[in-house]
Formats: sequence, structure tokens, C-alpha cells
Amino acid sequence: FFLMRRRPPRSTQSRSSAASDVYKRQEYMGQMKLQNELLDAQNEAKHLKGLLEDTKSRLEKERGSKGEEIKNLVSQMSQLRTENRDTKEELMKTQKQRQDIEEEISLLRDQIERKGKLYQTSSTELQEVKRKTEEQMNQIGQL
Repeated sequence: FFLMRRRPPRSTQSRSSAASDVYKRQEYMGQMKLQNELLDAQNEAKHLKGLLEDTKSRLEKERGSKGEEIKNLVSQMSQLRTENRDTKEELMKTQKQRQDIEEEISLLRDQIERKGKLYQTSSTELQEVKRKTEEQMNQIGQL
């Protein structure tokens, strides 16, 4: 707000008059008040600057910690991707091994089936040979 400054009456031209002293005193008090207001404003500016610096510092720390957290998360994601890729490769190998084992089992079943048929054939032939041998023995025995 503004101070009302009182000027000396125009009829008094002398600088040493009482009215002139009042005017000078009012002017001096106004300057003092302005200086005080300026100092208050400077102090307030310093205080606000300090608050701003503190806030900047806290934000930078938070950004730093968040940045580290983000870096850690990105690293973990990368590691998980690698593990996932390795797991997929391992799964593909396991599936191939299973397929190979199933093919081998199928081949072994075929061999067992063929050998079983061969055994049956051999058994039948053996029985036939045995029968013929017995017949021949009977014929020899009858002679």
C-alpha cells in the first residue's frame, strides 16, 4: 500500500521550515519502509529459492531411485526373456527326444511282433517236424 506523503504548503519556499522538515521526514520514512519491504522480499526470495533447491534435490533423488528401480526391472525382464527362450529350447529338445523314443518303441514293437510271428511259425514247423519224426519212428518200430 502507499503512504500519503504530505508536502509542505506552497507558500513556504524555505528548505529550513518546519513543513519542509516534515516532508523530508516523510520521504525518509517512506524510503526506509521501501528498504525494509525490499529486504523482506529478498529474504522471502532466498527462502523460496532454498525450498526450490530442496524440492529439486528430492525430485532428483526420487528420479534416481526410480531410475535404478526401472533399470532393475528391465534387467529382470531381460533375464526372464532369456530364461523363457532357454526353456522353449529345452522343451523343443525334450519333445524331439520324446518323438525319437516313441519311434524307437514303435520299431521295437514291430520287431517283437515279427519275432513272435517267426516264433509261432518256428513252433508250428517244429511241431510238424516232431510229428513227422514220430510217424517215422512208429513206422520204424512197426518194421
